[in-house]
Amino acid sequence: MAARKTMTEADWVRGTDPRQLLALLDSRTGNRKRRLFACACCRRHWHWVEDTHAATAVEVAELYADGLTTDKKLEAARKEAATTVGDLYTDFRQHNGLEPYIAHVHASACEHAATIPGADQPPDSFATRAANYAAQAYLHEMINSIHALDDEGHEYKADETAAQAALVREIFGNPFRPVAFNPAWRTSDVMLLADGIYTDRAFDRMPILADALQDAGCNNDDLLNHLRDPALVPRENIDSASDPPPISHVLGCWALDLVLGKE
Repeated sequence: MAARKTMTEADWVRGTDPRQLLALLDSRTGNRKRRLFACACCRRHWHWVEDTHAATAVEVAELYADGLTTDKKLEAARKEAATTVGDLYTDFRQHNGLEPYIAHVHASACEHAATIPGADQPPDSFATRAANYAAQAYLHEMINSIHALDDEGHEYKADETAAQAALVREIFGNPFRPVAFNPAWRTSDVMLLADGIYTDRAFDRMPILADALQDAGCNNDDLLNHLRDPALVPRENIDSASDPPPISHVLGCWALDLVLGKE
């Protein structure tokens, strides 16, 4: 059997499979960021589940990731999402339309984002399953919208998994190049800005936070450049309706978390 190739920094930066990137992080981080990654995958195609129990489950899962709700409430939200999953599948079976099926698959992603793995499951299994269902939903969405052939459909799924890999990098940063954060940079202005951005999801204020950090003495280009990057696009050219939405900052962004002192 061939020896397993060790991932390099170049592999991490160019990787297009979120499962491989998450596997590298196995023992290096807890599951808060994995939970937020799963939620971010679900939010990429939010229109399929908006105003449903599946969307509520993702919102509760985000609170759970930050310790703001309980196991019991997360499980209750997951069960409600499971009801939505079942209802959408029934709708698909009764009307034989692809759109209810796409919504069903995406709602399944949301249910997994809110799942607490059992004792017999890997502790981060919810994250890879949520990502997989979200990618499947996007694949079927593209097939539905432009009647793609199977081989083209596989390309669309690859596009979405590449976008999810970019999300992994947005949330976890670069484990090969950790940033040492000087606590002296956490001035009152910096923390007020950072707290507001996180609470309000006001990621458009990230460049202002970068300016405040620089005023506080921060000179780390990796950190400052990430905060000033308005769109972390997974490919060089996103120019058609069939391309997945570009990546932008999300809850769990490594740079914002670093400022806030979160995991």
